[in-house]
Amino acid sequence: MQKVVKTKFENDDGPTKIYRDLAGVVSMQTIKLWIKKVRNTGSIELSSPPGRPRTARTKANMLKAKQCLDQKRVSTRRLAAEMNISKSSIHRILRKDLGCFPYKKIKQPKLTDVQKKKRVKFANWVLNSYTKGDITRWLFSDEKYFDLNGTYHNQNDRIWAISREEADKRGAIYETTKFSVKVMVWLGVCSEGLSVPVTFEDGSMDAQRYIDEVLPIALECALDLVCVADRENGRIVCFDDEINNDDDGDDETNENNQSQVKAIIDHPLMRTVYAMYYDPIKHRLYAVSGRLRQSYAMGFTFSVHPESFGQLITTWEPNDKFGDPHDLALSVNGRSLYVGEIRPNRIDSFNVLN
Repeated sequence: MQKVVKTKFENDDGPTKIYRDLAGVVSMQTIKLWIKKVRNTGSIELSSPPGRPRTARTKANMLKAKQCLDQKRVSTRRLAAEMNISKSSIHRILRKDLGCFPYKKIKQPKLTDVQKKKRVKFANWVLNSYTKGDITRWLFSDEKYFDLNGTYHNQNDRIWAISREEADKRGAIYETTKFSVKVMVWLGVCSEGLSVPVTFEDGSMDAQRYIDEVLPIALECALDLVCVADRENGRIVCFDDEINNDDDGDDETNENNQSQVKAIIDHPLMRTVYAMYYDPIKHRLYAVSGRLRQSYAMGFTFSVHPESFGQLITTWEPNDKFGDPHDLALSVNGRSLYVGEIRPNRIDSFNVLN
């Protein structure tokens, strides 16, 4: 900042203009003092620093402290004893002069060089093999034990008292029990949020128990529907994803399939349904209808969220109306919707955010 003031003064700028150009970062009194020094000495820097000279935070001690840190790990107390200066001076040298900060050690699994290379190779394989749409279907899970003792962090809980006995009377004792009751909790997270927690009170986790008790609950959290476009009836029919595939045409099988219909989405303006697309991130179902007699083709956005399933969010169409829409798709980032038409032969693009 001193160099800026000096340069502007040498360019015939007055104190007021310099003060305004610096937007008040430096006070007017300081600017005038610096200009006075430039006029008298040609420089703003002081010939000698004000106050008493430093005896601890000298350049020699700074260099020595830096060399000690580079050579070995050492505490501030031991470094102060080796350099024969106070611990507070060492702390100021490390923090203010050298710009260091005391970092705690981080616990992590020990990995060999071969394991590190394999992890990097696996990460690159995932990036090259899966799209964003695939990642939205991933479920990450973990288990953890909780006991009745809970967790206690003695670094952020203090009782101020004049003696240990007085502190004990004020609740400075945290009691724990050996072999306390433990429960295991499982939780999963995906692009749509958290799953329902699963609690295990007895026994330990193994592969079979995971399959029998955890996976059924995790699958219930997913949108277990298969939706099809019923073009002739102008509606969208959603079935349970466990539809009986052994359809031999008998009445019993047809009745079972009809009982697995979970929902029917229809709207008076949706006369025919030519294509649809499901967005699991926004919980939306996009559909496009065709022309029928006097009705125009139109696009529809429905909610498939469990709390508002089947509700119409909005309708959409191009400025010059649809011709004969045939198919639609959503971009990888989920921001653009594309509709393919066969008459005229074109692709319409819509901004999903709008």
